[in-house]
Amino acid sequence: MNAKPNATPSMRERAGVWAAAFARRTQPLARRVRRKTTVWFLRAIARSRVVLHAASRDRRVWVGAASVLSLTAATGFTWWQSCGFATCPTTAELREWRPSTGDRLVAHDGALLGMIDPVRRIPISLEKIPEHVREAFIAVEDKRFRDHNGIDVRGVVRAAVHNIAAGGVREGASTITMQLARNAFLTESVRGWKRKALEVRYTALIEDALSKDEILERYLNTIYFGNGTWGIEAASRDLLGYSISRATVVDAALLAGLPKAPSSLSPRRNEARARARRDVVLDVLVDAELMDSATATRTRGRVIKLPRKAWKPDWPAHTWAVDVVRATVDSLVRAGTLPPSVQLQDLTIHTTVDVKAQRAAERAVGAGAARVDKARRNLKDKPTEAALVAIDPQTGAVRAIAGGRAVTARGFNRATSASRQVGSTFKPFVYAAAIAKGYGSNRMLSDEPLTLRTGRTSWTPTNYGGTYDGRMTMRTALTRSSNIATVRLAQDVGNDAIMQIARANGVTSDLPNVPSLALGSASLTPLELTVSYAPFANGGWRVVPHVVTRIEAADGTLLWERAPSTRDRAMSLEDAFLVTHMLRAAVDEGTGNAVREYGVRGPVAGKTGTTNDGTDAWFVGYSPSLVTGVWLGTDSPTSLGAAASGGRYAAPVWAQFMRNGWRSPSRDRDWTPPPTLVSRTVDANSGLLTDGWCGEPQVMWFKPGTEPTKSCGGSWFRFASSRIGDVTEQAFEAAVEAIGEAMGEGEVRQSLLQRLSDEFRRSAREAEREAERAARREAEREAERRRDRRPPPR
Repeated sequence: MNAKPNATPSMRERAGVWAAAFARRTQPLARRVRRKTTVWFLRAIARSRVVLHAASRDRRVWVGAASVLSLTAATGFTWWQSCGFATCPTTAELREWRPSTGDRLVAHDGALLGMIDPVRRIPISLEKIPEHVREAFIAVEDKRFRDHNGIDVRGVVRAAVHNIAAGGVREGASTITMQLARNAFLTESVRGWKRKALEVRYTALIEDALSKDEILERYLNTIYFGNGTWGIEAASRDLLGYSISRATVVDAALLAGLPKAPSSLSPRRNEARARARRDVVLDVLVDAELMDSATATRTRGRVIKLPRKAWKPDWPAHTWAVDVVRATVDSLVRAGTLPPSVQLQDLTIHTTVDVKAQRAAERAVGAGAARVDKARRNLKDKPTEAALVAIDPQTGAVRAIAGGRAVTARGFNRATSASRQVGSTFKPFVYAAAIAKGYGSNRMLSDEPLTLRTGRTSWTPTNYGGTYDGRMTMRTALTRSSNIATVRLAQDVGNDAIMQIARANGVTSDLPNVPSLALGSASLTPLELTVSYAPFANGGWRVVPHVVTRIEAADGTLLWERAPSTRDRAMSLEDAFLVTHMLRAAVDEGTGNAVREYGVRGPVAGKTGTTNDGTDAWFVGYSPSLVTGVWLGTDSPTSLGAAASGGRYAAPVWAQFMRNGWRSPSRDRDWTPPPTLVSRTVDANSGLLTDGWCGEPQVMWFKPGTEPTKSCGGSWFRFASSRIGDVTEQAFEAAVEAIGEAMGEGEVRQSLLQRLSDEFRRSAREAEREAERAARREAEREAERRRDRRPPPR
């Protein structure tokens, strides 16, 4: 065997060995390269994602920014086009616009009643303003007025240069059109860049709608000249003493200098500054060739001679009715019935107010409050206030309204806003409820002390003056305003029935369901109480009070008209007449008799009212043509004094108003009894029929079936007892004994003698009480006359 163990390796074998060795040596390097390549690749991918995310984010930022800019631009465009998100005036509205002089209030007969927010301005057409006056204002305020389109670019640049050089605002660039836009359409609530932008917007609208002459005319009628005057005509009358149509070029220099700073440059405030400003304007007019230099030289330095008295428009004095009308218009705007733009117009407002009655109401209220203050010993910084409301009972139209002793513009109106306890003026609702239930005016009531328990407490009402009159008819109880008898009647009728009557008549305030409701513990405003008496006067119909009937624009266009109201029946015609018949007795014979003493004649019915401690004094009275309520008291409830009463304090105010502000009730047609009622002559004391010999006869009206059927009896005795004061007790007893002897013994004789004796004692007591009441009334009247220092009524 031939073997070759040490043979030389081939080239292939050596290459494989070298490759394996190289692989072993380079394997770590390869691993590092792969690792780094992988890391780089992954980082590259991450960086690309970041770049893509950033690009995406930047794209969203740009899109968002573009959206915000677009929205801002759209909002700004809308704001511009809508004049600050309001409604821009149309061309027709701009042409019709005139500077305001205030809303005119027209009384029911067409007379001028007053003005709402009047402006001391007299509108005047451009033709009546001399040309040299017009040109003077153009030369001073806007010399390129006829050449630009509302914005004077040259003026803007010049003002900017001067202001930059001065380091502050020293010069403006407002044109006449811009001043008109600012004065006519912008309020003080708009400030800063918004105000300037809107000024430019309105300027463009005005230039497009009006000619230059129309712009100039409105401008001269709009600008403020100081001393409360607006417009060139009012300024001329105030500062020159005559119309602008007579103004000279020197006058024009004075007036044209004022719009720069009217308050400080007004010659009525600072003659020296006004003169200096006029002299500056003289040079401007010379440069504009409106005045020769010689005239300017003669005028310069000359003292300004003013009329001694400032000019004032011939407006009616402010009244309480003006604020009531203003409140009505404002309520129509709030309700959307009238657009808010009407408050920028000159309206003609037709009212229901009577001028003579309104003035008389304010005088009567002021005099009445002063008279009470004079009688009070200690006012304690709480002066007496008063209020009066007078309405037409047929329609509810307010004829006069006074909210305080002194007329105060936008003041607290006590006639419409002061709720006070009404006292005995509430009693007619108690008696109306009783009549509705079938009670007759002759129903007997007890006027004896009474105590009522309400839960764990008790209440003891008392009469005014602390006296008690025993038994009496409903008519007498209301005439004398008996508290006890009224409370007893209310207990029989029930508070629910009383409140139902009051609600039906127009009372809307809360009514306390307590026994004292019958005596007027409810709190009502004078307007509400007065309106609730209207059904008594008009035959039972409820009315809605109103003061505005029609509103017109300055050109006569009808903007609003009150729709005819449908009347709702509050009570029957018969019930209304029966209540009125009793309330007439309260005026003719009872607590309201003061109105007769003050000279009021004719058909009048009414009721006085006085609250605890004399805090409030009321009288609500009415004739067939007018219902009037009067209240006196203090804003913070305080006693008006021990002598306070509705008859003493409120009734005289009512009488003064009726005498001086309204046609006398004697000219009114009296209330006519409904044909469904029957009349009877009734004894005032017993409520029974009289037969010509007994009692105090009174004519009363009744619903069929409720009239009395029995006679008062004791015919000859009742007739004789009416003269009981002329017969001595001994003579009377002798006469009775003689009659008894003539009749002989027996039960008839004894019964007659007993009855005569009882009747004598009853009549004597009644005569004594009546004498006491008469003496008390006469003493009160005499004290009132002494306080007023007037002679007794004839």
